[in-house]
Amino acid sequence: MIDNEAYECYKDGQLLNLTPTELKILIYLANHSNQVLHHEQIYDYVWDLDSDSDLHTVKVHVSNLRQKIEENPMVPKYIVTVRGFGYRFVCT
Repeated sequence: MIDNEAYECYKDGQLLNLTPTELKILIYLANHSNQVLHHEQIYDYVWDLDSDSDLHTVKVHVSNLRQKIEENPMVPKYIVTVRGFGYRFVCT
């Protein structure tokens, strides 16, 4: 469960310890559930244009996020990779 107003995320009733960046990515993906979001879209939303980060940073943060929210991060059911494009948040 994502609480957009409190900026908190819960899994099985337990508050998850997400970084601000992870939470921002998760909220953005969830607000666009079942849509494919390009790496660039996520990057532009989370980091400002003057950031020293690159698109690989998105992949690293999504990987870390999966470790925290997925039952099996190697076979994700919430944040799915769409090869060559980006990610899709699957709302079940």
